[in-house]
Amino acid sequence: MTPASRTLTLLILSLCTVVVGSAFADADDRHSQYRLDITLGGAAVGWTVHEGPDLTVIEPPEPDQQTRLTGFEPVYTGPHLDHQPHQVDRRLDALVPVFQETRAALPLAYTDARDREHRLRDIQVRVYPTDETREIDGHLAHGYSLAVLSDLSSRRNDQWHDSTSMRYGTVWVWPDRPFSPVPFQINRHVLVAFASELPSGSAGIAQERLIEAFESTGMIAATETALYSVGTQHRAAFNEGANDPMREDEDLARNLGAQIALAVADFSIDAEAFDGSEIKSLARLDAGDAIFLGTALTTNSRVGLCQRLDSDDLVGLTQLLAEGPPFQGSMTGPIEGAVRGQALSGFEDDDFFGQGFMVAVEAFDEEMDSVACIAMMRVEEGRPDEPTRLAVVADDSLDASEDSPAAGDMVAHVVVANVDPDGMVHLRFAGMAERGEIDLTFIDDDQVRGSIELYGRLLSRDGQDTQVFALEGEFSAEMLLDRVPTRR
Repeated sequence: MTPASRTLTLLILSLCTVVVGSAFADADDRHSQYRLDITLGGAAVGWTVHEGPDLTVIEPPEPDQQTRLTGFEPVYTGPHLDHQPHQVDRRLDALVPVFQETRAALPLAYTDARDREHRLRDIQVRVYPTDETREIDGHLAHGYSLAVLSDLSSRRNDQWHDSTSMRYGTVWVWPDRPFSPVPFQINRHVLVAFASELPSGSAGIAQERLIEAFESTGMIAATETALYSVGTQHRAAFNEGANDPMREDEDLARNLGAQIALAVADFSIDAEAFDGSEIKSLARLDAGDAIFLGTALTTNSRVGLCQRLDSDDLVGLTQLLAEGPPFQGSMTGPIEGAVRGQALSGFEDDDFFGQGFMVAVEAFDEEMDSVACIAMMRVEEGRPDEPTRLAVVADDSLDASEDSPAAGDMVAHVVVANVDPDGMVHLRFAGMAERGEIDLTFIDDDQVRGSIELYGRLLSRDGQDTQVFALEGEFSAEMLLDRVPTRR
């Protein structure tokens, strides 16, 4: 089995070596199609899988049946994408990984919704051949017992307590049809059919180990699994041996229910070819670049920055900038020279959402065909009570190499875009400030005034170009937001 210390980086290497390029194809131009159905809580949903010689498309169900489980967009995989699952991010016009986890190592520390400490110590996959056979979709499948064990530790009363959660059941495999990783690639919610515990950062590890366990058996035709709890005294029974210990002693684990079934249906080896030319033309981002770009975009869009400007918006904005813009300054980098634009602010003081304070700027160049959008958030603390100077630091939520910001610091997410004559906004760069300061010279319930000085780096939409930027200026921002993104 894979050592517990293996990271998600090795997932990329292992997936590149899996021979799935034309998993159901006997010729280079042959295309296959089938339906992949999952039944959870008595309700069934499914995906349609189109597999070609170099690209596989996993289509979600009709819109009225789509959920977080099914996903809302197609998933693309296959040799063209090194057998790694991707989706299209239309904001970026790029393919981004389905599992956006740049690095993960075991043991993995995490907290639950109540801020209780936990550790995922290991994920182990055990596959036991059985002598059972079954016809599925008109084709003979062989049975395997599957036990995916998640070894956990939880901190209670200042002590660590070990436990094991297990997803256990039967997997049916067509041994004469080549393996395909599709059942493990749709999204992390579908992986729950195979793994019992998937805290953030662990989905790629589970996916890697499941692929390694099944890649030599054939194509997965169906699964029937349930959630179990394994007693500490019985955990060692699953460590060694070629036989399934549960078949000899059912009392080794306690069935918690949560049954999930998955099955392939309507398999065809002579399906109509699909057109993958648009997908192949898109830029492809790795997980780190997708997070770096996407986080800045999401923060700005949540407060309405860098959105399309209709004709009325353009008229009103032109008049505002001519009479006395709320922000005036200068920029170097993707935009060079004087910039001016809008400024707004807001704060949050909520028992559930936490404390937050934001200053946001939307700054246009002289021709108003480029715009820089900057959303500056205070970490863990709300609006200052009086004028003060706040440090701007790198946000480690966009870059794991950075140190975590301290409470009271500000982080700044930056988007630079082109604006066409019709008011459409087209992303060019996104990123963050790495250092700077915000000098608040006036603050009350209605307005905040001051100056900003930011320095940082931006990544182009296709991930191919990095630029440094500097922005400085003065702002007078009305308190318009009563719900702001809070940075904890």
